[in-house]
Parts: sequence; structure tokens; C-alpha cells
Amino acid sequence: MAVLATPLISLAVTPARTEVGYWARYTQEFFTYRNINPDPWLKIVQCESGFDVNAYNSLTHDKGLAQINRLHWSAMKKMGLDIKNPEHQLLYSLILYQRNGFRDWSASAKCQSSPKTTQRIKAILDG
Repeated sequence: MAVLATPLISLAVTPARTEVGYWARYTQEFFTYRNINPDPWLKIVQCESGFDVNAYNSLTHDKGLAQINRLHWSAMKKMGLDIKNPEHQLLYSLILYQRNGFRDWSASAKCQSSPKTTQRIKAILDG
């Protein structure tokens, strides 16, 4: 898989960190490092988790920055990825994207297309 050919980066990943600004900048850097436009991913992560690495939706059983559904957690584990690791969450979101495009995040499409979302992200990144 092409995504895995890019080595994992370490931006002082500290899963205990909960600052929204830190994880917004981390998300931006994660995708930029891979020469991927970070803008749609920033919108997805803002809408899905609000850049909360510990976000968990008990109704849908989605977890992490990109809200990876529990149906994928065992596949992640087989790949050596840990759902609790924010870098692994984003890496697996790229794998899902390669398979399905942005379909896995279609529930938040309205939020993603909102100008308010773009404004929130800018405020977080500038803050």
C-alpha cells in the first residue's frame, strides 16, 4: 500500500496531550509531510472529533481524531497500528481513503463544507 511506504513521522507524539491546537497542527503537518493537501483532512478531523484524540462516539463506536469505527480496529492491530495512537489513527484514515475515498466521513459532509468549519480551523491554527 502506497501510504505505508512513507515512514511514520514523529512530531513528539504524546497521546496524553489533549490540546486542540497541538493536534490541529499535528494533523496539518502529518498530511503536509506526505505531500497531501491537509485542508480536507483538517475539516474531517474538526467535524468528526474537534481535534480530540480521545474522542469516542458511544453510539457509532468511532474513536480518535478521524473517528475510526471499531469494525476497523482489528485490521489496524494486524497492521501493527494502535487505535489509541493519534499518528496511527491518521495513517489508517489514509488507508480507508485509498479504499473508499471520503465515503467513510460522509456523515460529517455538511459540517466539512461549512464556512464556519474553515473559520474554526483557522482560529485554532492561529491560536
